[in-house]
Amino acid sequence: MKLFELLNNQKTDERIAQIVQFVGTDNDLFQELMTLFFEGSNRISHTASWVILQLVEENPKLLDSYHQKLVKLLEDKSNPDGVRRNIARFYQTCVIPNSIEGKLYDICIALSINPTEPIAIKAYSMSVCERIGNCYPELFPELESAIQIILPHASAGVKNRGQKILSRIKKSPVKRGF
Repeated sequence: MKLFELLNNQKTDERIAQIVQFVGTDNDLFQELMTLFFEGSNRISHTASWVILQLVEENPKLLDSYHQKLVKLLEDKSNPDGVRRNIARFYQTCVIPNSIEGKLYDICIALSINPTEPIAIKAYSMSVCERIGNCYPELFPELESAIQIILPHASAGVKNRGQKILSRIKKSPVKRGF
């Protein structure tokens, strides 16, 4: 069975596990998976993103040649929300290379405070900023300010995530200037 056919079938946990097993560590299949993520329909892209997330959790180096393209797609509002949401979701847990940290942080702060962004993109973006801030605590005041701007008009999910991030920042042992 071809990768496209697997991705095009109904998305279930079993199906995702089957595709993860099918792709495994095969670089050619991973490249095909990424092409389907970038160029496929929303349905294909969404299912591919679940597979990619599981694969890169086991082998983060699989994304090495895709980081620049992923950041550009995240920044480009003309891309479908589902693609942008899943890219932010990747970086919520995947390794973030030094080469994209600054750009990714700037994009995610902007996405977090943009009132027209979908809820999931905002929530994942805040988490990405927190992860980068853990390496560069001098960014925490900006993140705190952004979250404070968001909270009054945020959905319950974004409020919850924002409050948890603020709580973790306040508990951070690093001295921050205010």
